[in-house]
Amino acid sequence: MYPAAFEVTKARTLEEALAKLADLGDDGRVLAGGQSLIPMMKLRVAAPTHLVDINEIPDLDGIKQVNGHLSVGALARHADVVRADVANHTVAAAAPWVADPVVRNRGTLCGSVAH
Repeated sequence: MYPAAFEVTKARTLEEALAKLADLGDDGRVLAGGQSLIPMMKLRVAAPTHLVDINEIPDLDGIKQVNGHLSVGALARHADVVRADVANHTVAAAAPWVADPVVRNRGTLCGSVAH
């Protein structure tokens, strides 16, 4: 099945992405890895009219400890979590079992949680 028609905006800054998403309201969705969203769109479980691609926004792929908590950026891929020195041991141990290598290298942890 093919997804319903949609438009894409490639955001270059976080501010640009947030402004576009605010303008779109419920019609907009964030596109990072797409490994959860695109299959949902193909099955028409999700049918956004507009995607905001955040892949070119710098500094959204970090994984770090902040005030004793794990901070995972919106563009951190499952494979990044596996390699991160600061990742929670449970999260890091589970990450290699997510789907297959293609999904782990492209799919984001945040996208999996969001969907």
